[in-house]
Amino acid sequence: MTLKLALKNISSKPWRAVATIFVVAVAVSLIFSMLSFSNAVYEYLFEVETASSGISDITIKTNSSSDRITGTGGLENIDGVDKIIPTLNLYGLYEGQYVSLRGFNKGDYETLSQIDVVYGDINDLDTNIDNVVVGETFAEEYSLSVGSAIQVKSGDKTINFYVVAIAKESGYFLQNSPHTIIGNVKGVSRLVYGEQAIYNEIYLTVKDGSEIEKVIENILATEKFSKMTVGASEDVD
Repeated sequence: MTLKLALKNISSKPWRAVATIFVVAVAVSLIFSMLSFSNAVYEYLFEVETASSGISDITIKTNSSSDRITGTGGLENIDGVDKIIPTLNLYGLYEGQYVSLRGFNKGDYETLSQIDVVYGDINDLDTNIDNVVVGETFAEEYSLSVGSAIQVKSGDKTINFYVVAIAKESGYFLQNSPHTIIGNVKGVSRLVYGEQAIYNEIYLTVKDGSEIEKVIENILATEKFSKMTVGASEDVD
């Protein structure tokens, strides 16, 4: 009986039926669009939050901008620690604007996050400590190309770096404010202490099956890192 009444109403008022179907279709479409947009926003925010820490599980940072870490202090002996990626993160001035310089040990540039190169060759980073990678936006804004010199100043020191690759705005370069420059730690450290392997951040991955909180507890129990900020990467960044 209900079906017959419904069919009768549809046949007597076809335009109302069409309008109803249209409204329902639009509503369903909006729901799916909102769900897709929500997922896209979440993924973008997650990528921004992990732009610095990449795939790491644990981050160790000094408590003062002037503090430095020399060496990894036996972290390799702590149960559960897998990869150890020490870095030096500094700020300098280029053309009157702040830039963020991140120095890595040779071969560690893509351990935390892949660098999607558009121009140049990332392997050239290892041929000279002056060589760096920049993001596309930075390159476009300052008309930089492979081979361009970047003169960065920090305090009373000025260092020339040279672009060997330009990368997509992903990974390290996603959260690109101020603009990010990736290079060798010995090259970056010249802005503060000369050509040395000195760090202020260490990123760690843990072995499968290991408890992150337990590894953090063991790191804080060591004399070298007891007074530093040690935590899960997503909490420390």
